[in-house]
Amino acid sequence: VFTDSEAAVLREVEQVVQDEVNAILHQFMMSLTEHLPVNASDQADRLQKFGKMHKKHWLSLFDGTSGLDFSQQAWSLCQYYKSMGLSPEWYSRGFAFLLCRLIEHPATRKIDRLALSSAVMKAQGYALVLVNKKTELKLAATQAASDTALPNELDTSTLSELFSPEPSDPETADLDNATPMEDANDTPWEFRPHPSLDNPDASFADRFMDQVVSIEQRNVAVRHELEQISEALQRLLNASLDVFEVADEVDHDVGQIAMASAKLAHTIETVATNVSLLAQASSETRRMFNALAATALHSVRLSEDVMRAFGSLQANMNCLMQQANPVLDKERPTEAQLRELQNALERHLRPMVEAVNILGLVLDDVTESNQTMAAVVDRHRHTNVKLVLNMNDAAQVS
Repeated sequence: VFTDSEAAVLREVEQVVQDEVNAILHQFMMSLTEHLPVNASDQADRLQKFGKMHKKHWLSLFDGTSGLDFSQQAWSLCQYYKSMGLSPEWYSRGFAFLLCRLIEHPATRKIDRLALSSAVMKAQGYALVLVNKKTELKLAATQAASDTALPNELDTSTLSELFSPEPSDPETADLDNATPMEDANDTPWEFRPHPSLDNPDASFADRFMDQVVSIEQRNVAVRHELEQISEALQRLLNASLDVFEVADEVDHDVGQIAMASAKLAHTIETVATNVSLLAQASSETRRMFNALAATALHSVRLSEDVMRAFGSLQANMNCLMQQANPVLDKERPTEAQLRELQNALERHLRPMVEAVNILGLVLDDVTESNQTMAAVVDRHRHTNVKLVLNMNDAAQVS
């Protein structure tokens, strides 16, 4: 009759029941004795035997041995309650008491307590149904026994099965005359009240079910709060991931900015170097232009001297020709006359030679100055091109 989850949870708590059954049963029996109509101390042996019956009955539910014997044990327990002047409702109270203690036990916190409650209440409910059915049939059989014949509506095969002699079991038969079995784990009953059953008129099962409902309601509320906490944590996790993503992007951007800054600093340093080189080149160019201008001025002056020398040479040549004509007109000038004419020619040509030499030097200076100026201009042009490229790179980096 159990579902898979109910059967599984019964197996899970079996060891807990075996470990705690004596303590739980002891508390229940102390509560029960407070409501006996007779002196409990006079029935200590019978109560001890009755406690062993309860222990066997409870354990059979969890160890997988419950079956038809379970309902027969329930019948015997209910009859024994009646014999002690208590209502059979105490049978349900016993299971409710056991279930409360199991739910409160720390070892059962992680199990499905709702399935455990359902399994225990279902087992004792089915057992009571069979007990009530058997009670009705026994009453009907008793009524029929006083008649001459059995009513047609009664099934004799069913009656013979139900009212066959109970199995001979020292745990259930003749409780008054049975000798209690010795058990090292049994605890002698101490007859004192227990706070869980102070009101004998109240239904323990009703109070227990109210507690179960309250616990389930609290569990639902806790699950709802846990779901809200889980959703909040998920939102926090998503927000954290977004923050980490933004932080990564910021780190990447910062790295790019640092690289660009370093490149810009290098470009600025290069531009500064080029500007310094350009300033030096401009200074050199200025000095070269100044030297070239001075050389040109010197060349002009030398050229004027050359021109004057050429003018003087022309005059000397004219004078020489005047001197040479009379000599040359003679058919045979004397050697002395020719030597004198040669000396005069050399004397008049010497300034011209010196002027020509000076002019050659001037031309060499002008040529060298032009070459130097061309080199300076070319280097200045390359420097300007490099400066423009560096400025473009700096502008792009910026």
